[in-house]
Amino acid sequence: QHQHQHQHQHQHQHQHQHQQTNTKRVYVRGGCAPSLHATMLLYPGQVLTGTQSVKSENTWSVRVTIQKYAPEQGYVCGSMEARHLPEQHDKVTTFWEGDVVTSLEHFWTSRWCASRKSDLAHWGKFAPFRAIHPGHGTHSSSSSSTAASSASASASSPRSDSDAERALRTSRHVFMRWKERFFITRESESRITIAGFYYVCLDLETGAVDGYYFDPLSPPNQRLRLAPPTDAPVCFSTAQGY
Repeated sequence: QHQHQHQHQHQHQHQHQHQQTNTKRVYVRGGCAPSLHATMLLYPGQVLTGTQSVKSENTWSVRVTIQKYAPEQGYVCGSMEARHLPEQHDKVTTFWEGDVVTSLEHFWTSRWCASRKSDLAHWGKFAPFRAIHPGHGTHSSSSSSTAASSASASASSPRSDSDAERALRTSRHVFMRWKERFFITRESESRITIAGFYYVCLDLETGAVDGYYFDPLSPPNQRLRLAPPTDAPVCFSTAQGY
């Protein structure tokens, strides 16, 4: 009986070693929903800090707190606190809700004064989008350098929608839209508007967030850059290797 147990333990160890050998760190997504990896970075209470800037003229501090991240519902929400805004003495805090892009069709905003042209123009600022979306290279760009990078990315981007959907599912990036809904705090005489929304790209490897604000009535080229605290661990999902 002891020998039998020893053999059984040896077989169990062998199976465990075999499983370890065939296990590697990968970005896993179920269906078209972003992976559990993103939930480890966008958990309730997670804080992201950084800046928002208008070209190089004005820059202010931004602190985002995640309240809910539900990729299976394509939903995310939180609060955004801005300090040192132009002509503002106190901080401005807003509540925002957002979409999690889970398919190619979800890249189209179809509201908030956004058109397909403005969608492509803003999503196209993200290199990961240019590498995924099969139609990004078919629209003109405002600068030769952007056009050149778009053409280069187009050459290596998926050739079909099915390839693009697969690339989106396995991407290390999560694409979202964040729309501020109402003010939590602001000065009574403030002229700050929340009519627009943010195109957002989250890097699952670093936890960094890159975003661009869109509002036809606001200054263009407003960029949002956020990151988790430097002492926060970046977690990886694990799954059986392919």
